[in-house]
Amino acid sequence: MPARAETRLWSETRRVPVTIARTLERAEGFDDVAAVLGGRGVRRIVATGNGAALYAAQALWLASLSGPPPVGEQPLELVAIPAGVLAAGRFAWREG
Repeated sequence: MPARAETRLWSETRRVPVTIARTLERAEGFDDVAAVLGGRGVRRIVATGNGAALYAAQALWLASLSGPPPVGEQPLELVAIPAGVLAAGRFAWREG
C-alpha cells in the first residue's frame, strides 16, 4: 500500500486551495450566473450534487434561512436536492 504522500488522492487534495484561489481570481462567468439567478421571475433555486457538492448545496440552503429577504423583495426559495433524485425524475419542477 502506498504511503499517503504518494497517493493521487493526497496529491489532488493538496492542490485544492490553489484551485479555489485561481477560480476566485479569474471569476469567469460569475456575473453571468448571478444575472440568471437574480433575474426577474426567478423564485426558486434548486442546488444539487453528490458528496461534497451536496453538502455545499445544503450549506447554501441553510444560509438562505438565515434572515428575511431585503425590504420590498419577494423571498427566494432555495432547495437542496441530491442529484440522484433529479436523475431519477422524482423531483416536482414548478414554474419560476
